[in-house]
Amino acid sequence: MCTLRVSLLAAIAAAGIAFGFAAGDGTVNNPYQISTPDHLEAVNNDLSAHYVLTNDIDLSGRTYERAVIAPDTDYSDAGFNGTSFSCSFDGAGYKILNLTIDTLDVTENYPGYLGLFGKIDGQVVNFGIENALITGGDDSGHLGGLCAMNSGGAIENCYATGSVSGGSHLGGVCGYNGGTITNCYSTGSVSGDYKLGGLCGYNYEGTIENCYATGSVSGGDSLGGLCGWNSNGTIENCYATGSVSGEDDADNLGGLCGYNGNGTILNSFWDRDASGMITSDGGKPKSIDKMKTMTTFIGWNDGSWTIDEGNDHPRLAWENAQGSVITTGLPTKTYSGEGTEEKPFEISDSQDLVCLSNRLPDWDKHFVLTNDIDMQGINYYPITTFSGSFDGSGFKISNLQIKSENIGLRSYLGLFGEIYGGEVRNIEIQSANIIGDENSRYIGALCGRKEGGLIKNCYANSNISGKYRLGSLCGYNSSGTITNCYAKGSVLGKTYLGGICGLNHSGTIDSCYAKSNLSGGENSSSLGGLCGKNSGTISNSYTTGFVLGGDYSNGLGGLCGRNYDGTISNCYAIGSVSGGDDSDYLGGLCGFNNDGTIMNCYATGSVSGDHYVGGLCAKNYGTIMNSFWDKEASGMNPSAGGTGLTTAEMQAQSTFTDAGWDFAGEAANGEEDIWFMPAGSYPLLNGVTDLKDGIEIAQLAVADRRRVGRSEFEYDITLKLVNGGGDISSGQISLAATPANIEIAAGGSLGLGALAGGQAGFSTGELTLRIDRSVRTDESRLTWQAELSRGPGPASMEVVTCSFEPELFGEAGLGWPELMELAESWLGEGIADVNFDGEVNYIDLAIIGDGLDMEDFENFADEIF
Repeated sequence: MCTLRVSLLAAIAAAGIAFGFAAGDGTVNNPYQISTPDHLEAVNNDLSAHYVLTNDIDLSGRTYERAVIAPDTDYSDAGFNGTSFSCSFDGAGYKILNLTIDTLDVTENYPGYLGLFGKIDGQVVNFGIENALITGGDDSGHLGGLCAMNSGGAIENCYATGSVSGGSHLGGVCGYNGGTITNCYSTGSVSGDYKLGGLCGYNYEGTIENCYATGSVSGGDSLGGLCGWNSNGTIENCYATGSVSGEDDADNLGGLCGYNGNGTILNSFWDRDASGMITSDGGKPKSIDKMKTMTTFIGWNDGSWTIDEGNDHPRLAWENAQGSVITTGLPTKTYSGEGTEEKPFEISDSQDLVCLSNRLPDWDKHFVLTNDIDMQGINYYPITTFSGSFDGSGFKISNLQIKSENIGLRSYLGLFGEIYGGEVRNIEIQSANIIGDENSRYIGALCGRKEGGLIKNCYANSNISGKYRLGSLCGYNSSGTITNCYAKGSVLGKTYLGGICGLNHSGTIDSCYAKSNLSGGENSSSLGGLCGKNSGTISNSYTTGFVLGGDYSNGLGGLCGRNYDGTISNCYAIGSVSGGDDSDYLGGLCGFNNDGTIMNCYATGSVSGDHYVGGLCAKNYGTIMNSFWDKEASGMNPSAGGTGLTTAEMQAQSTFTDAGWDFAGEAANGEEDIWFMPAGSYPLLNGVTDLKDGIEIAQLAVADRRRVGRSEFEYDITLKLVNGGGDISSGQISLAATPANIEIAAGGSLGLGALAGGQAGFSTGELTLRIDRSVRTDESRLTWQAELSRGPGPASMEVVTCSFEPELFGEAGLGWPELMELAESWLGEGIADVNFDGEVNYIDLAIIGDGLDMEDFENFADEIF
């Protein structure tokens, strides 16, 4: 069979003369009618007109070297040099068969933008491409069965079969999408180098919705069953079933998406069995049986999908395949409330939290925690993109377990995958384990990524592991605020690791501290006790954990690894910083300060490495003012900025006030009282405090009780606090019975002022003692409880409780049975029932029989009260 190799450039030049159309004038109401291959090529004569297919078109016997419509006209560079299609093309349900594009004979350097369409800015709908063969060279880019590049147009109700092969940005339907692709599918294979997807190679700020791909994808890096690379784009209600395979050292392979960079992937799935992939940068893995079950596809009930239950994967409704319309809606809310600011949804248990993670429409609403929540034994899938408000009310979420190998999600891991402009406050996350894989990004106990918005009064105790942009609290903070927060635990990864956040980009971190230990390993970079890399503002914060890099590590700092055009003020670091062989840029406070500002800061931790090592900063291309390091404690004489002092000089307040630092008790340097300095200590930050682990209420007793009214009493409470066996404070407080809950401010009769064991050896700030009394109406004794918490600041959720059974009312441990026995001993069988309120303020006696006089009753009442 002879093959006609078509030169589209010549065809375009002659199109207006040689080719006409079956009918139409190119307007929206009378589009040009396309019925032959020549008509199809003639579309290039007017790329801003309206077109419609009137029958199937078979392109057998023709081989193209460029896209058939709107091709790239110059292969001498990698960019698109043609004119995009900007109007409408309606396939009317017909097919284009046997499209072949082959650049084998092309001698120019960058053959690309290959497909039926080279570039689309208009609307292309309602047709299929069958048995397409799109072949580019190793240097070719932007190839797709239907279009090479959808720049800002819309592709809807279309499909493609066949194969696409080349270099980068390859997809079964579209190589590059910056517009919308809706209700489309691909079954063809895709092979090449990088950014390859079964449906779309590269989705940049585009939307892919209600689509699927079943073809195989093979190549180098960034390969996905549906999409290779999703950057700032949205993928929703999609799935993939094709196998995904890369080279031995390939990065970013995923069953649904290879790499998701700041994009959103919602309600989407991949066939774990068919694809051979257990993880993806978005979506959820399902077995082949689950992928053929209607209930898997929650929220797909808009009429776009059908399924032949148990026999086939979902199909688009317009395909008219055998099966029933999917009717699976979102799970019913288990939580109460209305989701408004006045009546927020109330999250009270683990079931509520899991329900929220599956209800996309609620992710912009208002929430409040009403209880502590234990997530033990639950493979939690993060809330993908949260933009509402979430108030933890001081409650804690414990045992949060997120592992990529269990849930399939590789990146954006945390209680929230991403917080986008929302507010999260007053949450304590305890004993969290967030474990990614060797390519995981954006991981933190509270959130993987934060874009704008506010995180306030939150705490995390977590173990975090992945590759880069990892933090104990937040993986990445972009243009948002994190204030009055603290974190501890461990962070294990490679690049951009921090105790609070891995990377702070144009954001603010204020009044925070971290006790996390960071480990980076070989070739690790940008590790900081508080923040790995900062290009925003960090103030009034400190760190105590160690920072450890391996061989060839660089950019390590006790507080910040790299400060690029950022500001760090009123901060300190006391943890050690160390690297392996050939490590460089290691500093006690900051590893590398590039066009940044550091002022009123200090460091005391030891520093060790091979090249560019400094007590305060290792390399400085910015500004460092009024900052210091302890030469003796750090073991470092050199530093690229700051002043090195002895320990004695570092523990003299005059050293810092002479440099303009604002201390409590002096007004010459300001009245904010940012710093204070206990005897024998380094400077400490006012208001950034810690209640040391292990503090206990050792003694709680009721010494005496006095009636002060008809139903009011006064109690003498004895309380003793200890830490590590040492007596912190003790004393006696007189409490009125009403109200039942009493709060005593710090520094009261118990002297709850400074407790040993916080920042750099001390803590300060307001402590609150709360004493509750309650009675359970079973057989338990009267119970009192004391809670000790710190006031304003990040540790306000650290609470210590103690219950006891006091000796009250003249009877040891008087409880319900004893009360009944006592009543009967006084009143005989004249008592039928006894009821008392939860505060023991009154007792109701139901009296039966005769012979009980008032004197007997009064004697009984006096004995009890």
